[in-house]
Amino acid sequence: VWLLRRLRFHPGFGTWRDVGLLFVAAAVGMAVTAANGSAWLCGPGGKGWAVFTQAVATWWLGDAAGVLVVGPAVLAWPAVARLRE
Repeated sequence: VWLLRRLRFHPGFGTWRDVGLLFVAAAVGMAVTAANGSAWLCGPGGKGWAVFTQAVATWWLGDAAGVLVVGPAVLAWPAVARLRE
């Protein structure tokens, strides 16, 4: 959120730049969470490091898809609420 605000992201998605920023934020942000989650999954007592790459890819795809599906609705919610007033 901090980075998006710093880059002057507008949650109303008025420009293609805003859409692109959401895609980049989803890709980068979810790569961090996917690597962290997969490290915990594959660590001591876990699945083993042989599946780390597959776990990261699967985790990243699920997280990024979730951000891209749910994110726009959550970001646009305040604007919709103002329209109803």
